[in-house]
Amino acid sequence: MKTYCKHLVVSDEKKIFDGITEYMHDKYRKNSSVRFFSNYMGVSREYVRENFKPGSDFWNESHKMLSEDMAFHIRTRTVKEHIDSCSYGLPLIRYTKIKDRGSGKERELGLETVLFRLYEVITGKATEPMFRAKIGIYQCSSIKNRGQNYGKKAVRKWISGDVEGTKYFAKADVQKCYPSMPHDKILGLLHRDLRKSEELLYLYETFFEIYEEWPSPEAVSNDVGILIGSPVSKDLCNYFLSYAYHYASENLVKTVCRRGQTKMKRLVKHVIFYADDIVMYGSNKKDMRTAVEKMIEYMSEFLGMRIKPDWIISKTMHQAIDGKPKGGLLDYMGFRFHGGSVSTKQYFGNSKRHRETWVTIRRNIFLIGRRKMAMFSKHIKKHIQVSKKFAMSVISSYGWFKNTDMFKYRRKHRVDKLMKVARKIVSDYAKGKEYDEKKYYKMWRRYYVCGK
Repeated sequence: MKTYCKHLVVSDEKKIFDGITEYMHDKYRKNSSVRFFSNYMGVSREYVRENFKPGSDFWNESHKMLSEDMAFHIRTRTVKEHIDSCSYGLPLIRYTKIKDRGSGKERELGLETVLFRLYEVITGKATEPMFRAKIGIYQCSSIKNRGQNYGKKAVRKWISGDVEGTKYFAKADVQKCYPSMPHDKILGLLHRDLRKSEELLYLYETFFEIYEEWPSPEAVSNDVGILIGSPVSKDLCNYFLSYAYHYASENLVKTVCRRGQTKMKRLVKHVIFYADDIVMYGSNKKDMRTAVEKMIEYMSEFLGMRIKPDWIISKTMHQAIDGKPKGGLLDYMGFRFHGGSVSTKQYFGNSKRHRETWVTIRRNIFLIGRRKMAMFSKHIKKHIQVSKKFAMSVISSYGWFKNTDMFKYRRKHRVDKLMKVARKIVSDYAKGKEYDEKKYYKMWRRYYVCGK
Protein backbone atom coordinates (compact mmCIF):
# COMPACT_ATOMS: atom_id res chain seq x y z
CA MET A 1 0.00 0.00 0.00
CA LYS A 2 1.50 3.31 -1.12
CA THR A 3 2.11 6.04 1.45
CA TYR A 4 2.74 9.74 0.90
CA CYS A 5 4.85 12.49 2.53
CA LYS A 6 7.12 9.84 4.11
CA HIS A 7 8.99 11.13 7.18
CA LEU A 8 8.16 14.70 6.17
CA VAL A 9 9.42 17.28 8.66
CA VAL A 10 6.64 19.85 9.05
CA SER A 11 8.51 21.61 11.88
CA ASP A 12 11.06 23.11 9.47
CA GLU A 13 11.37 26.78 10.49
CA LYS A 14 12.23 28.00 6.99
CA LYS A 15 9.23 26.25 5.39
CA ILE A 16 6.94 27.60 8.11
CA PHE A 17 8.37 31.10 7.62
CA ASP A 18 7.80 30.90 3.83
CA GLY A 19 4.26 29.55 4.35
CA ILE A 20 3.31 32.34 6.78
CA THR A 21 4.81 35.04 4.53
CA GLU A 22 2.96 33.77 1.45
CA TYR A 23 -0.36 33.50 3.28
CA MET A 24 -0.14 36.89 5.04
CA HIS A 25 0.93 38.76 1.90
CA ASP A 26 -2.63 39.97 1.14
CA LYS A 27 -4.11 39.66 4.64
CA TYR A 28 -1.80 41.80 6.79
CA ARG A 29 -4.18 44.80 6.72
CA LYS A 30 -7.12 42.87 8.19
CA ASN A 31 -8.19 43.83 11.71
CA SER A 32 -7.83 40.22 12.92
CA SER A 33 -4.20 40.11 11.70
CA VAL A 34 -3.39 43.49 13.25
CA ARG A 35 -4.96 42.45 16.58
CA PHE A 36 -3.11 39.11 16.64
CA PHE A 37 0.38 40.46 15.85
CA SER A 38 -0.15 43.36 18.24
CA ASN A 39 -0.79 40.92 21.11
CA TYR A 40 1.79 38.38 19.99
CA MET A 41 4.64 40.91 19.62
CA GLY A 42 3.56 43.08 22.58
CA VAL A 43 3.19 46.33 20.60
CA SER A 44 0.30 48.70 19.93
CA ARG A 45 -2.08 48.22 17.01
CA GLU A 46 -1.08 51.61 15.59
CA TYR A 47 2.54 50.41 15.48
CA VAL A 48 1.50 47.22 13.66
CA ARG A 49 -0.56 49.18 11.11
CA GLU A 50 2.42 51.45 10.38
CA ASN A 51 5.23 48.87 10.33
CA PHE A 52 3.68 45.48 9.48
CA LYS A 53 4.23 45.53 5.71
CA PRO A 54 5.80 42.95 3.36
CA GLY A 55 9.60 43.17 3.45
CA SER A 56 9.83 45.49 6.48
CA ASP A 57 12.03 44.69 9.49
CA PHE A 58 9.02 44.21 11.76
CA TRP A 59 7.41 41.90 9.16
CA ASN A 60 10.49 39.65 9.04
CA GLU A 61 11.06 39.80 12.81
CA SER A 62 7.47 38.85 13.71
CA HIS A 63 7.31 36.05 11.14
CA LYS A 64 10.67 34.65 12.26
CA MET A 65 9.60 34.63 15.90
CA LEU A 66 6.24 33.04 15.05
CA SER A 67 7.79 30.36 12.81
CA GLU A 68 10.29 29.40 15.54
CA ASP A 69 7.47 29.10 18.11
CA MET A 70 5.28 27.07 15.76
CA ALA A 71 8.15 24.71 14.92
CA PHE A 72 8.88 24.21 18.63
CA HIS A 73 5.24 23.42 19.47
CA ILE A 74 4.94 20.95 16.57
CA ARG A 75 8.08 19.12 17.75
CA THR A 76 6.92 19.04 21.38
CA ARG A 77 3.30 18.12 20.44
CA THR A 78 1.83 21.17 22.20
CA VAL A 79 0.09 22.83 19.25
CA LYS A 80 -3.34 22.89 20.90
CA GLU A 81 -1.92 24.61 24.00
CA HIS A 82 -0.19 27.17 21.77
CA ILE A 83 -3.44 27.92 19.87
CA ASP A 84 -5.39 28.20 23.15
CA SER A 85 -2.85 30.53 24.75
CA CYS A 86 -2.83 32.85 21.72
CA SER A 87 -6.60 33.18 21.28
CA TYR A 88 -6.58 36.39 23.40
CA GLY A 89 -10.13 35.96 24.65
CA LEU A 90 -11.64 35.06 21.27
CA PRO A 91 -13.36 31.72 20.52
CA LEU A 92 -11.11 29.38 18.55
CA ILE A 93 -13.86 29.04 15.93
CA ARG A 94 -16.63 31.55 15.32
CA TYR A 95 -19.53 30.65 13.03
CA THR A 96 -21.37 33.09 10.81
CA LYS A 97 -23.98 32.65 8.06
CA ILE A 98 -23.23 33.74 4.50
CA LYS A 99 -25.31 33.61 1.34
CA ASP A 100 -23.71 32.16 -1.79
CA ARG A 101 -24.56 34.61 -4.59
CA GLY A 102 -23.98 31.97 -7.26
CA SER A 103 -26.43 29.38 -5.94
CA GLY A 104 -28.46 31.39 -3.40
CA LYS A 105 -27.73 28.84 -0.65
CA GLU A 106 -27.04 29.82 2.96
CA ARG A 107 -23.84 28.38 4.42
CA GLU A 108 -22.37 28.30 7.93
CA LEU A 109 -18.87 29.76 7.59
CA GLY A 110 -16.27 28.83 10.22
CA LEU A 111 -13.79 31.59 11.16
CA GLU A 112 -10.76 30.41 13.17
CA THR A 113 -8.29 32.48 15.13
CA VAL A 114 -5.27 33.69 13.13
CA LEU A 115 -2.81 31.25 14.71
CA PHE A 116 -5.12 28.26 14.19
CA ARG A 117 -5.51 29.27 10.56
CA LEU A 118 -1.73 29.55 10.11
CA TYR A 119 -1.25 26.03 11.46
CA GLU A 120 -3.83 24.83 8.93
CA VAL A 121 -2.01 26.66 6.12
CA ILE A 122 1.31 24.99 7.00
CA THR A 123 -0.32 21.56 7.27
CA GLY A 124 -2.23 21.90 4.00
CA LYS A 125 0.91 23.01 2.16
CA ALA A 126 2.87 20.05 3.54
CA THR A 127 0.13 17.60 2.45
CA GLU A 128 -0.04 18.91 -1.15
CA PRO A 129 1.88 15.92 -2.66
CA MET A 130 -0.74 13.51 -1.29
CA PHE A 131 -3.67 15.68 -2.38
CA ARG A 132 -2.27 15.92 -5.93
CA ALA A 133 -1.77 12.15 -6.09
CA LYS A 134 -5.15 11.13 -4.66
CA ILE A 135 -7.57 13.72 -6.08
CA GLY A 136 -9.02 12.54 -9.40
CA ILE A 137 -8.25 14.09 -12.78
CA TYR A 138 -11.84 15.33 -13.15
CA GLN A 139 -12.35 16.59 -9.59
CA CYS A 140 -12.59 20.25 -10.48
CA SER A 141 -12.49 22.37 -7.34
CA SER A 142 -9.19 21.90 -5.53
CA ILE A 143 -6.04 21.49 -7.64
CA LYS A 144 -4.67 24.63 -9.32
CA ASN A 145 -5.59 24.94 -13.05
CA ARG A 146 -8.36 22.35 -12.56
CA GLY A 147 -11.30 24.63 -11.91
CA GLN A 148 -14.63 25.39 -13.53
CA ASN A 149 -13.19 26.22 -16.95
CA TYR A 150 -11.19 22.97 -16.95
CA GLY A 151 -14.35 21.02 -16.11
CA LYS A 152 -16.38 22.92 -18.72
CA LYS A 153 -13.91 21.97 -21.46
CA ALA A 154 -14.05 18.30 -20.44
CA VAL A 155 -17.87 18.11 -20.40
CA ARG A 156 -18.13 19.94 -23.70
CA LYS A 157 -15.60 17.59 -25.30
CA TRP A 158 -17.55 14.53 -24.08
CA ILE A 159 -20.94 15.81 -25.29
CA SER A 160 -19.53 16.83 -28.65
CA GLY A 161 -17.17 13.92 -29.41
CA ASP A 162 -18.81 10.93 -27.71
CA VAL A 163 -22.42 11.04 -28.92
CA GLU A 164 -23.28 7.46 -27.94
CA GLY A 165 -21.40 7.56 -24.61
CA THR A 166 -23.20 10.74 -23.49
CA LYS A 167 -26.73 9.71 -24.44
CA TYR A 168 -27.87 10.02 -20.80
CA PHE A 169 -26.55 11.88 -17.78
CA ALA A 170 -27.11 11.49 -14.05
CA LYS A 171 -26.71 14.42 -11.68
CA ALA A 172 -26.47 14.01 -7.90
CA ASP A 173 -25.40 16.09 -4.92
CA VAL A 174 -24.01 15.08 -1.51
CA GLN A 175 -26.30 16.18 1.31
CA LYS A 176 -24.66 18.75 3.63
CA CYS A 177 -21.20 17.67 2.52
CA TYR A 178 -18.93 19.67 4.88
CA PRO A 179 -21.11 19.40 8.02
CA SER A 180 -21.67 15.64 7.57
CA MET A 181 -18.09 14.33 7.08
CA PRO A 182 -17.36 11.77 9.87
CA HIS A 183 -14.10 12.51 11.70
CA ASP A 184 -13.27 8.86 12.34
CA LYS A 185 -13.50 7.97 8.64
CA ILE A 186 -11.41 10.96 7.48
CA LEU A 187 -8.74 10.27 10.12
CA GLY A 188 -8.81 6.57 9.21
CA LEU A 189 -8.02 7.39 5.57
CA LEU A 190 -5.35 9.92 6.61
CA HIS A 191 -3.69 7.29 8.82
CA ARG A 192 -3.79 4.91 5.87
CA ASP A 193 -2.14 7.34 3.42
CA LEU A 194 0.13 9.32 5.82
CA ARG A 195 1.10 6.58 8.26
CA LYS A 196 4.83 7.36 7.92
CA SER A 197 4.44 11.09 8.62
CA GLU A 198 3.97 11.46 12.37
CA GLU A 199 3.94 15.26 12.50
CA LEU A 200 1.25 15.59 9.81
CA LEU A 201 -0.97 13.01 11.51
CA TYR A 202 -0.50 14.75 14.87
CA LEU A 203 -1.56 18.11 13.35
CA TYR A 204 -4.67 16.66 11.72
CA GLU A 205 -5.65 14.91 14.95
CA THR A 206 -5.26 18.23 16.79
CA PHE A 207 -7.46 20.04 14.24
CA PHE A 208 -10.25 17.47 14.56
CA GLU A 209 -10.00 17.64 18.34
CA ILE A 210 -10.62 21.39 18.15
CA TYR A 211 -13.45 20.88 15.63
CA GLU A 212 -15.13 18.56 18.15
CA GLU A 213 -14.77 21.14 20.93
CA TRP A 214 -16.23 23.88 18.70
CA PRO A 215 -18.76 22.04 16.47
CA SER A 216 -20.73 23.64 13.65
CA PRO A 217 -24.41 24.43 14.40
CA GLU A 218 -25.27 22.41 11.26
CA ALA A 219 -23.42 19.27 12.44
CA VAL A 220 -25.59 16.43 13.76
CA SER A 221 -22.98 15.58 16.42
CA ASN A 222 -19.59 16.81 17.69
CA ASP A 223 -17.60 14.12 15.86
CA VAL A 224 -19.00 15.06 12.44
CA GLY A 225 -18.22 17.93 10.06
CA ILE A 226 -15.35 20.18 8.99
CA LEU A 227 -15.23 23.96 8.56
CA ILE A 228 -16.40 25.76 5.46
CA GLY A 229 -13.79 28.34 4.51
CA SER A 230 -10.70 27.07 6.36
CA PRO A 231 -7.40 26.85 4.40
CA VAL A 232 -7.37 23.03 4.54
CA SER A 233 -11.09 22.14 4.34
CA LYS A 234 -11.43 22.35 0.54
CA ASP A 235 -8.53 19.95 0.00
CA LEU A 236 -9.68 17.64 2.80
CA CYS A 237 -13.18 17.45 1.32
CA ASN A 238 -11.89 16.67 -2.18
CA TYR A 239 -9.44 14.12 -0.77
CA PHE A 240 -12.26 12.39 1.12
CA LEU A 241 -14.55 12.40 -1.95
CA SER A 242 -11.70 11.17 -4.19
CA TYR A 243 -12.50 7.66 -2.95
CA ALA A 244 -16.03 8.06 -4.32
CA TYR A 245 -14.63 9.49 -7.59
CA HIS A 246 -12.27 6.55 -8.12
CA TYR A 247 -15.05 4.12 -7.24
CA ALA A 248 -17.35 5.75 -9.82
CA SER A 249 -14.73 5.90 -12.58
CA GLU A 250 -13.15 2.46 -12.00
CA ASN A 251 -15.52 0.14 -10.10
CA LEU A 252 -19.01 0.90 -11.41
CA VAL A 253 -19.24 -2.23 -13.55
CA LYS A 254 -21.62 -5.12 -14.27
CA THR A 255 -21.03 -8.69 -15.39
CA VAL A 256 -22.31 -9.59 -18.87
CA CYS A 257 -22.28 -12.99 -20.54
CA ARG A 258 -22.06 -13.04 -24.32
CA ARG A 259 -21.47 -16.18 -26.44
CA GLY A 260 -20.49 -18.12 -23.36
CA GLN A 261 -17.85 -15.58 -22.29
CA THR A 262 -18.19 -13.54 -19.12
CA LYS A 263 -16.97 -9.95 -19.28
CA MET A 264 -17.05 -6.85 -17.10
CA LYS A 265 -18.80 -3.86 -18.64
CA ARG A 266 -18.66 -0.29 -17.31
CA LEU A 267 -21.95 1.24 -16.29
CA VAL A 268 -20.83 4.83 -16.98
CA LYS A 269 -18.56 6.34 -19.65
CA HIS A 270 -17.56 9.64 -18.06
CA VAL A 271 -17.48 10.96 -14.46
CA ILE A 272 -16.84 14.48 -13.16
CA PHE A 273 -17.00 15.92 -9.62
CA TYR A 274 -17.29 19.62 -8.83
CA ALA A 275 -16.80 19.63 -5.03
CA ASP A 276 -19.82 17.57 -3.89
CA ASP A 277 -21.76 17.83 -7.19
CA ILE A 278 -21.54 14.62 -9.23
CA VAL A 279 -22.29 14.17 -12.94
CA MET A 280 -22.02 10.84 -14.77
CA TYR A 281 -22.58 10.11 -18.46
CA GLY A 282 -23.57 6.80 -20.02
CA SER A 283 -25.24 5.18 -23.01
CA ASN A 284 -27.94 3.16 -21.21
CA LYS A 285 -30.60 4.59 -18.90
CA LYS A 286 -31.00 1.36 -16.93
CA ASP A 287 -27.23 1.18 -16.34
CA MET A 288 -27.22 4.80 -15.21
CA ARG A 289 -29.89 4.07 -12.61
CA THR A 290 -27.88 1.08 -11.36
CA ALA A 291 -24.75 3.27 -11.18
CA VAL A 292 -26.50 5.93 -9.08
CA GLU A 293 -27.91 3.29 -6.71
CA LYS A 294 -24.44 1.76 -6.28
CA MET A 295 -22.98 5.21 -5.61
CA ILE A 296 -25.62 5.88 -2.94
CA GLU A 297 -24.76 2.55 -1.27
CA TYR A 298 -20.99 3.18 -1.44
CA MET A 299 -21.26 6.73 -0.09
CA SER A 300 -23.36 5.52 2.82
CA GLU A 301 -21.35 2.43 3.78
CA PHE A 302 -17.75 3.49 3.08
CA LEU A 303 -17.82 7.27 3.57
CA GLY A 304 -20.79 7.63 5.92
CA MET A 305 -22.43 10.32 3.75
CA ARG A 306 -25.74 10.58 1.95
CA ILE A 307 -26.70 11.64 -1.57
CA LYS A 308 -29.76 13.90 -1.78
CA PRO A 309 -32.93 12.08 -2.87
CA ASP A 310 -33.55 14.60 -5.67
CA TRP A 311 -30.91 13.10 -8.02
CA ILE A 312 -31.96 12.97 -11.68
CA ILE A 313 -31.33 10.93 -14.82
CA SER A 314 -32.07 12.69 -18.10
CA LYS A 315 -31.42 12.36 -21.79
CA THR A 316 -28.69 14.73 -22.95
CA MET A 317 -30.04 17.72 -24.84
CA HIS A 318 -30.10 17.19 -28.62
CA GLN A 319 -31.97 18.24 -31.73
CA ALA A 320 -34.66 15.80 -32.84
CA ILE A 321 -35.53 14.96 -36.46
CA ASP A 322 -38.30 17.57 -36.46
CA GLY A 323 -35.74 20.24 -35.52
CA LYS A 324 -37.04 20.74 -31.98
CA PRO A 325 -34.72 20.46 -28.93
CA LYS A 326 -35.20 17.31 -26.86
CA GLY A 327 -33.70 16.09 -23.57
CA GLY A 328 -32.55 17.94 -20.48
CA LEU A 329 -30.24 20.94 -20.18
CA LEU A 330 -27.26 20.34 -17.88
CA ASP A 331 -26.75 23.27 -15.47
CA TYR A 332 -23.40 22.59 -13.80
CA MET A 333 -20.45 24.59 -12.38
CA GLY A 334 -22.21 27.86 -13.29
CA PHE A 335 -22.48 26.85 -16.97
CA ARG A 336 -25.38 25.58 -19.08
CA PHE A 337 -24.52 22.91 -21.63
CA HIS A 338 -26.66 22.84 -24.79
CA GLY A 339 -26.75 20.09 -27.42
CA GLY A 340 -27.85 20.42 -31.03
CA SER A 341 -27.92 18.33 -34.19
CA VAL A 342 -25.72 15.26 -34.71
CA SER A 343 -23.60 14.98 -37.87
CA THR A 344 -21.12 12.42 -39.22
CA LYS A 345 -17.59 13.44 -40.21
CA GLN A 346 -14.89 11.49 -42.02
CA TYR A 347 -11.36 11.18 -40.59
CA PHE A 348 -8.89 9.25 -42.80
CA GLY A 349 -11.61 6.91 -44.01
CA ASN A 350 -13.19 6.46 -40.57
CA SER A 351 -16.55 8.03 -39.80
CA LYS A 352 -17.20 9.72 -36.44
CA ARG A 353 -20.40 11.25 -35.08
CA HIS A 354 -20.34 14.76 -33.60
CA ARG A 355 -23.00 16.64 -31.67
CA GLU A 356 -23.23 20.41 -32.03
CA THR A 357 -22.51 21.81 -28.55
CA TRP A 358 -22.48 25.28 -27.06
CA VAL A 359 -22.15 26.68 -23.54
CA THR A 360 -23.89 29.65 -21.91
CA ILE A 361 -23.86 31.19 -18.43
CA ARG A 362 -26.23 30.30 -15.62
CA ARG A 363 -29.06 32.85 -15.54
CA ASN A 364 -28.39 34.47 -12.13
CA ILE A 365 -24.62 34.68 -12.80
CA PHE A 366 -25.33 36.34 -16.15
CA LEU A 367 -27.68 38.89 -14.54
CA ILE A 368 -25.16 39.75 -11.81
CA GLY A 369 -22.39 40.26 -14.40
CA ARG A 370 -24.61 42.35 -16.67
CA ARG A 371 -25.67 44.62 -13.78
CA LYS A 372 -22.05 45.14 -12.73
CA MET A 373 -21.05 46.17 -16.25
CA ALA A 374 -24.05 48.49 -16.60
CA MET A 375 -23.24 50.13 -13.25
CA PHE A 376 -19.55 50.46 -14.20
CA SER A 377 -20.45 52.11 -17.51
CA LYS A 378 -22.85 54.49 -15.75
CA HIS A 379 -20.17 55.51 -13.22
CA ILE A 380 -17.68 56.33 -16.00
CA LYS A 381 -20.30 58.22 -17.99
CA LYS A 382 -21.32 60.37 -15.01
CA HIS A 383 -17.72 60.93 -13.77
CA ILE A 384 -18.29 58.99 -10.54
CA GLN A 385 -15.12 57.48 -9.06
CA VAL A 386 -14.84 53.69 -9.43
CA SER A 387 -13.10 51.85 -6.60
CA LYS A 388 -10.35 49.34 -7.31
CA LYS A 389 -12.42 46.55 -5.74
CA PHE A 390 -15.42 47.24 -7.97
CA ALA A 391 -13.28 47.48 -11.13
CA MET A 392 -11.66 44.13 -10.27
CA SER A 393 -15.10 42.64 -9.68
CA VAL A 394 -16.20 43.76 -13.16
CA ILE A 395 -13.09 42.16 -14.72
CA SER A 396 -13.76 38.99 -12.75
CA SER A 397 -17.32 38.78 -14.16
CA TYR A 398 -15.89 39.10 -17.67
CA GLY A 399 -14.35 35.63 -17.29
CA TRP A 400 -17.82 34.06 -17.53
CA PHE A 401 -18.52 35.83 -20.83
CA LYS A 402 -15.06 35.12 -22.23
CA ASN A 403 -15.17 31.37 -21.52
CA THR A 404 -18.65 30.71 -22.94
CA ASP A 405 -20.27 31.02 -26.36
CA MET A 406 -21.54 34.56 -25.74
CA PHE A 407 -19.84 36.10 -28.79
CA LYS A 408 -22.92 37.86 -30.14
CA TYR A 409 -23.74 39.39 -26.75
CA ARG A 410 -20.14 40.56 -26.26
CA ARG A 411 -20.04 42.15 -29.71
CA LYS A 412 -23.48 43.77 -29.45
CA HIS A 413 -22.86 45.27 -26.00
CA ARG A 414 -19.12 45.93 -26.57
CA VAL A 415 -18.14 44.05 -23.45
CA ASP A 416 -14.50 43.60 -24.53
CA LYS A 417 -14.13 47.36 -25.08
CA LEU A 418 -15.54 48.09 -21.63
CA MET A 419 -12.98 45.72 -20.07
CA LYS A 420 -10.13 47.81 -21.48
CA VAL A 421 -11.32 50.75 -19.37
CA ALA A 422 -11.71 48.56 -16.25
CA ARG A 423 -8.23 47.07 -16.69
CA LYS A 424 -6.70 50.53 -17.11
CA ILE A 425 -8.32 51.69 -13.85
CA VAL A 426 -7.00 48.66 -11.94
CA SER A 427 -3.54 49.13 -13.49
CA ASP A 428 -3.43 52.81 -12.45
CA TYR A 429 -4.50 51.93 -8.89
CA ALA A 430 -1.75 49.28 -8.71
CA LYS A 431 0.86 51.82 -9.87
CA GLY A 432 -0.27 54.35 -7.26
CA LYS A 433 -1.57 56.87 -9.79
CA GLU A 434 -4.39 59.27 -9.00
CA TYR A 435 -7.87 58.54 -10.30
CA ASP A 436 -8.34 60.55 -13.52
CA GLU A 437 -12.06 60.85 -14.34
CA LYS A 438 -11.51 62.70 -17.64
CA LYS A 439 -9.01 60.15 -18.96
CA TYR A 440 -11.30 57.20 -18.24
CA TYR A 441 -14.29 59.04 -19.71
CA LYS A 442 -12.34 59.66 -22.95
CA MET A 443 -11.36 55.98 -23.08
CA TRP A 444 -14.98 55.01 -22.50
CA ARG A 445 -16.11 57.36 -25.30
CA ARG A 446 -13.44 56.06 -27.69
CA TYR A 447 -13.74 52.31 -26.98
CA TYR A 448 -17.28 51.79 -25.76
CA VAL A 449 -19.49 54.48 -27.33
CA CYS A 450 -17.70 55.04 -30.63
CA GLY A 451 -16.52 51.41 -30.88
CA LYS A 452 -13.00 52.28 -32.08
